[in-house]
Amino acid sequence: IEVDADDTSPVKPVERMIANAYAVGGSLPGDRWLMEVAGWTWRIKLSLHLTLDLMRDLRERAEEEAIHVFARNLKDLLLAAPAGSRATMGLDPGIRTGVKVAVVDGTGKVLTTTTVYPFPPRNDVRGTQAELAKLIRLHKVEL
Repeated sequence: IEVDADDTSPVKPVERMIANAYAVGGSLPGDRWLMEVAGWTWRIKLSLHLTLDLMRDLRERAEEEAIHVFARNLKDLLLAAPAGSRATMGLDPGIRTGVKVAVVDGTGKVLTTTTVYPFPPRNDVRGTQAELAKLIRLHKVEL
């Protein structure tokens, strides 16, 4: 990207604008030198800085857009069901406070929650097995 890539005229419009801003008309003895200074100012100072500023702004916008696209794609990926839409049972182990159990359907809707106590002090292993088996049958849990 260049600021004036296609302009091949000997005096660029922007150089003319600089010359007009400082009333360089071409009839005075130093006007030719001042026009050269205006051209140099454009080529060396202003054009370079405008190009660098333009490139920086374009890069920043591209980076921002890339971050938004990445975030949108990552959100969809993280929210997708890892094993497809299946009824799933989740267990949160807890020795003292009991094992929390939750069953969700294929859409992620919570079907039931409960707590079972297979560890001391209650040691209700058979009751825990029966409860889990009942939930699996009742809600057709696949995972």
